[in-house]
Amino acid sequence: MIIYWRDRTKHFAYLLLSAVVLINFSCKKENNEVGSDVIGNRSGFDVQVTDTFEVITYSSLADSVDTRFLTYYMLGQINDPILGITKANIVTQFLYPVAGFTFGSQTIDSVVLQIRYAGPSAIYGNNTAQNIKVYEVNEDLPTSLSEYFYSNRNYQVSPTELGSYSGKFNLTDSVIEFVAGKRLSFAPQLRIKLTDPAFINKLKSTPVDSFTSASNFKSTFKGLMISAEQTAMAPGDGAIAYFNMRTDNPQTALVVYCRNDTSQVKYVFPISGTAEVKTNQYKHSNLPATLQAANNGTHQNTCYVKPAAGIKTRILIPSLSKIASDKPIAVNSARITFTVKDTQNYSVPARLNLWDADEFGRRKNIADFSESATYYGGTYDASKGTYTFNINRHVQNLLNAYNKNKVDINYGLNLFVPEDFNIAANRAILDTDRSIPGQQKVKLILTYTVIK
Repeated sequence: MIIYWRDRTKHFAYLLLSAVVLINFSCKKENNEVGSDVIGNRSGFDVQVTDTFEVITYSSLADSVDTRFLTYYMLGQINDPILGITKANIVTQFLYPVAGFTFGSQTIDSVVLQIRYAGPSAIYGNNTAQNIKVYEVNEDLPTSLSEYFYSNRNYQVSPTELGSYSGKFNLTDSVIEFVAGKRLSFAPQLRIKLTDPAFINKLKSTPVDSFTSASNFKSTFKGLMISAEQTAMAPGDGAIAYFNMRTDNPQTALVVYCRNDTSQVKYVFPISGTAEVKTNQYKHSNLPATLQAANNGTHQNTCYVKPAAGIKTRILIPSLSKIASDKPIAVNSARITFTVKDTQNYSVPARLNLWDADEFGRRKNIADFSESATYYGGTYDASKGTYTFNINRHVQNLLNAYNKNKVDINYGLNLFVPEDFNIAANRAILDTDRSIPGQQKVKLILTYTVIK
């Protein structure tokens, strides 16, 4: 159990709390529970437990997220019959094989963009046919490692299609190819043949100076947009797959097959370098009509969390800070639980994140997130169908601010699907019904000590 105080030195009574043995309480009876009166009388502390806070929950558009440095990258399109259409595109740069590279007199036979799947089960949804197209990026992409690439960012791309792939994602079959008489085998990968003559000619006729430095090369080849463009998709169809574009994966690359007078040659233009921009672009449509403003909404008995910066659940507990209006309070335990309503059609995320909010309802880091995952929580409990979070530090911060400065910084909480670690396209529908007194589906259970 973690107990947090902003000021540990001004109140000697705080030091005594470490010796107090607290009992877990699950309902409001609080002061009269067996043992609590004895503790209060002997120590001078007033130990209380309450779960009667009004909790307001509603669904809202999620905040955009930085997708520059992800574990994996998502690609594909899925039509969720309840939460709408999610589309994940990839924008990436590529580099030359070696400095000073030249095609010389060789003839380009074919050009293939290949990106490796993250694993045999790296997919979410109903794996129906996808239509994936590739376009050339027309704008210079900032290469500074401190540059943010937000998920809702728009990119300038050429309208000319460089190549396309139509079909299901194949995450199980290895790729076999023969180059210069050798049989080569690779892990499953999405392969898109680029057939646009102008792009192929651009590769072949690129001046030698463009192959002398990364900056010169990227001024000529600014990047590629890999776009999911399935136009007709029935509700429930579609999928999003995860791809490995990290530095330890040389198989994700633009591959150029050439022929000279005697044999075939294969040149790899790597995508996986640390200096090459790789990022996701997310688009959502047909979202539920019940979404409300992030900083102002009315309670809903069913709420949603949708990945890829889609939908978040806002949680407001208006009266929380007020309990510290006239007395200092030490938080012993603050726990909030969310119940999943439906798991039949789509599997839920392995974990969720619960963060603080600013005055506009936008998410910001919560103090408890810096603790261990075991303490913070958020992992899905399949046996109970719940996600539980410990937010002791967060609540203590709110109460300290109100008690000491009469400043209410309680702007609510944001519940959302994490954008990484590991990346996932899973969503969840939550039961947030509070219509039956004493049987609220979302409640904050707070155990605290009033300092006398």
